[in-house]
Amino acid sequence: MRRLLHIILMMTVALQVSAQSFVVAKDGKRVNLVASRKENDGVLMAINNLDTDIKLAYSGEFTQPGLSNKILVGTIGRSEYIDGLVAQGKLNVDGVKGQWESYVIDMVDGDLVIAGSDRRGTIYGIYELSEQLGVSPWYDWMDVPVVAQENVSIAKGTYTAGEPAVRYRGIFLNDEAPCLTTWVKNTYGTISLPFAVNSDDNVKFYLLDKVYNGDDKVTLGFTYVD
Repeated sequence: MRRLLHIILMMTVALQVSAQSFVVAKDGKRVNLVASRKENDGVLMAINNLDTDIKLAYSGEFTQPGLSNKILVGTIGRSEYIDGLVAQGKLNVDGVKGQWESYVIDMVDGDLVIAGSDRRGTIYGIYELSEQLGVSPWYDWMDVPVVAQENVSIAKGTYTAGEPAVRYRGIFLNDEAPCLTTWVKNTYGTISLPFAVNSDDNVKFYLLDKVYNGDDKVTLGFTYVD
């Protein structure tokens, strides 16, 4: 699966970006991220993380207005923008529609599109792109460094991920204290976990120095499409 991704949707970093590449960041400019306001909160958080990951993957400073092309992200049946591309025949989602946690990454009218079959499919598609940009899933938990590059681009193509072999996926963090709590305190300056459940069963997600709990909206680094 991983080898297939590198063949079909190869993430490339080069001193010269060819016309066959979709540029994510170069020369002080970067692509903008676009999503619908109707997207699930978890998808919006993942897009916010992608925004941060692009900054980590690029070695320079963004000093110029954004590039004209965009990264469009959405869930089939929830994002009117994604559904519009499908209705126009510009985006083929036959291989993922109705599937469990699946996504397709494709080029449409010069833009990079990530379309998920459901909210988790969209989220996995977003984090797949982050990983291919060089940001490890263990960047935060295991302090895996990111090797920033001058030019970050993607070889144009189509990639479709099928349903996962394991239906319910996750990780269990053993030995929460003192190891995990000490790490959190040293990293974030608080004894609160990066994610925690309060007495009202409202999950709070800590994004760097910002808190998102469903009502207290953080300023997200991407653009909504109404």
